[in-house]
Amino acid sequence: MLRGAFVFLALCSTASAGLIDLNGKPIDEFTFALEGRLWRSELGGSIRVEENSFGTLIEFDEDLNLDSAEEEIEGVILFRAKSLLIRGAYVEATFKDTETLERSFTFAGTTFSVSESVEAETTFRIGGVEVEWLLLNVGSAAKIGLEIGLGIGARYLSVSAEFHSETTGISERERKNTVVPVISASASLGVMNFLRLDANLAGLWFDYLGIEGLFLDGSISAKLFLYHSVWVGLGYRYAGLDLEFNHGDDFEIDVSLSGVFVALGVQF
Repeated sequence: MLRGAFVFLALCSTASAGLIDLNGKPIDEFTFALEGRLWRSELGGSIRVEENSFGTLIEFDEDLNLDSAEEEIEGVILFRAKSLLIRGAYVEATFKDTETLERSFTFAGTTFSVSESVEAETTFRIGGVEVEWLLLNVGSAAKIGLEIGLGIGARYLSVSAEFHSETTGISERERKNTVVPVISASASLGVMNFLRLDANLAGLWFDYLGIEGLFLDGSISAKLFLYHSVWVGLGYRYAGLDLEFNHGDDFEIDVSLSGVFVALGVQF
């Protein structure tokens, strides 16, 4: 699923800023920005954790009813010096529900049977830092301006899953963490010093230290500047993980988080 998308989105990004500056600063001055996002994400995909080469592929939506949208807060910090952009961000998304099982499954060596009432909880943590260089900066923010950038960075990825049977009292929990490199690219269009449109994508396929997989992260957004350097925004974000950990218990996850977000930011 994700491997096919990666062919189309080979160069990706998560950083863009500084195109619009209502205080009239030129590009070679410093900019510092803070943004908070409320992201209403939906979960899709599956997980498998094997012990002694035995484990069941568990669908988040069909087996656990964990596909309902949840609200998460994401924090973004951005620093710009001339054509150099440095961006950091972090978000944590948790999905939780209790379901009467319609089929049995085995997770990390523990079997949960049909008709058991099982409380399921899964959490995804995504943190990132990117360094990006603006390759193109044309036009004027007071009229119409365009920026295009490319960069590199790293992502901290953490996935945890826990199942608790309210019928038998048995619980099982697994968590995996890793740091992966990413390639980034971005584009921004500024209009009349009050509107900015951003397209941001980031990702990479990797295979090292017993971890194989693909990570993709992308968003599109519109920002409306209200007063000096304060803006509100509306956008859509997609994050996809297709990871396999081949050390210890085999841990496989193929998951997507996607949905609309609203944002509030300030630029200094």
